Amino acid sequence: MNSSVWQSVVSAESVASNSIKLQYLSVDLRGNLYYQVRKPSEKGRTSILKEGRDLLPKEISIGTRVHEYGGVSYLVFEDKVIFSKGDDQGLYLLDKGEISLVVQNSSMRYADGDYDRLHKHLYFVREDKSACKSSIVCIDPILKTEEIAIEGHSFYASPRVSKDGKFLAFIAWDDPNMPWDSSYLYLYKINDDGSLSDGIKIAGDKNISCLEPKWSENNTLFFIDDRTGYWNIYCYRDDKMTSVCELEAEFGYPQWVFGLKTYAVTEKNEIIATYVKDQKHCLSLFREGKLEEIKTNYVSFDDLVIFKDTLYFVGGLVDSSPELVKMDLDTFKTEILFKTSENTIDPDYLSTPEELAFLGEDGEKVYGYFYSPKNPNYQADKPPVILRIHGGPTAKAMPLLNLEVQYWTSRGFAFADVNYRGSSGFGRAYREKLFGKWGQLDVKDAISCIKHLSTMGKIDPAKAIIKGRSSGGFSVFSAIMNSDTFAIGSSYYGIGDLEAMAKDTHRFEKHYFDRLIAPYPKEKEEYIKRSPVSHAEKLRTPLVLFHGKEDRVVPIDQTEKIYQILLEDKVPVSFTSFEGEGHGFRKGETICRALQIELYFFAKLLNLTLNEKMDASQIDNLQEPK
Repeated sequence: MNSSVWQSVVSAESVASNSIKLQYLSVDLRGNLYYQVRKPSEKGRTSILKEGRDLLPKEISIGTRVHEYGGVSYLVFEDKVIFSKGDDQGLYLLDKGEISLVVQNSSMRYADGDYDRLHKHLYFVREDKSACKSSIVCIDPILKTEEIAIEGHSFYASPRVSKDGKFLAFIAWDDPNMPWDSSYLYLYKINDDGSLSDGIKIAGDKNISCLEPKWSENNTLFFIDDRTGYWNIYCYRDDKMTSVCELEAEFGYPQWVFGLKTYAVTEKNEIIATYVKDQKHCLSLFREGKLEEIKTNYVSFDDLVIFKDTLYFVGGLVDSSPELVKMDLDTFKTEILFKTSENTIDPDYLSTPEELAFLGEDGEKVYGYFYSPKNPNYQADKPPVILRIHGGPTAKAMPLLNLEVQYWTSRGFAFADVNYRGSSGFGRAYREKLFGKWGQLDVKDAISCIKHLSTMGKIDPAKAIIKGRSSGGFSVFSAIMNSDTFAIGSSYYGIGDLEAMAKDTHRFEKHYFDRLIAPYPKEKEEYIKRSPVSHAEKLRTPLVLFHGKEDRVVPIDQTEKIYQILLEDKVPVSFTSFEGEGHGFRKGETICRALQIELYFFAKLLNLTLNEKMDASQIDNLQEPK
């Protein structure tokens, strides 16, 4: 591919329609399986399904905005479901098909609930937006009352009641820490009258992060923490803490959202867990002090829940959309209960990930995945490459089938996903390499990836594109500001003004930049120095920009500032904003249109012929070749 975009069977519409999100599995006492599903075809509506049946009317979409990123938005208890309604953030009860309001206040948000069967109470994390504080509240779903049970820390997560109703465990942390920097696991006694007492901290400390407390049937408390430098599983019983298994592997993920389930406990106190080691995602069984890997064709495992001798999880694949999987724990045989898409990609067009391991500028190892162009009707020599720099920045690129990647590779573009230093999945030390170096080390690792791929003869380095979302958008701006490696940049709701974000961002991330950059306002000049909007003279690379008008995490004026700089300085730029979209696009028409605009922009700026009908999109300052 030197002068044209290949014709492909992977359309923008198919990418949008296959962006179904299935997550947050739960099982009731009868073994019925529940889960959340978000469908772009229904304007991003999220609902609760029970055994595959939608429990809510079409006009209701669930979703919690605690910490803005939310997470699990429903809880099954007895034969009822309580959920957070997306539009007003109230908690509603679904009982025998009838929906009624339990609690609602315009400033309150609720997430991550659990049920105390003994006292008939619900515990939820509550964020009070008006008072800028969080607590754990106790809710009576019948009387429809709530009261604060625990407060005093900046943030809370994962209130979990023991099976006998005698203890409550939960996670807490304080500014300026993020939960993956430093957090604590507490244990409180639940008295006969339902009150709490005798609270103790049993794990966590400075530079130790705790995650996912979980009670077994015999009231042993399991949890994850990274005292060894890796998130491993431990248990606590009879005032004694022991290790389940300590490996140089990650059993947890950064807690950006509520309700992650990376392990589950059987009735026999055996552990089924997923972990990442050397870029490989494994599913394993711990029993009698031994680790046994369960062989499957899945490359990721999410939302693990157990009922008796059955495991349920969401399995990711390199060649098919994610699947809801049922596994017999005696035989390890699997059954597919639900596929997030029935559409399959023709293998002749399917590009599968190659693991990358290359040296950064300083000689340290960096990781990622590479996808070669794939189309039966064309051959690629040295193709253009799209390098994606993930958000977070603590997220992790995964080797899963992503039709967005296939959209590009089937059109003749190579695609690279970089797990730059700062990414999760490689231990605390790797994650903390980015401290003080955000916008610098991530950019250097992206540039090193391009150099590595070029040396291997896999790409045309003169036609390198860098693409990112949210914090990844900031990395895009930083890359084009500080190097000439990339011919084009693409930013989805990226950060362009660091000082404005430090002043105005939501409370969960209020101090996040203190570690990634420097303490604010003490080091205000460093924020100005690294902000793309402070260096208009360096923004000379064409950019295609996207932002949702309802974004509560990164305000739209962040992108508008970048757009105005390029517009006034006569640099080719395209900016599209979307009504009804927030931080992360959910509507099918938005996802589809953004891809089409990107393709048109890339083709025009790289002087590639488009071999498909497409509406032209506005590109400001474009100088058409004569």
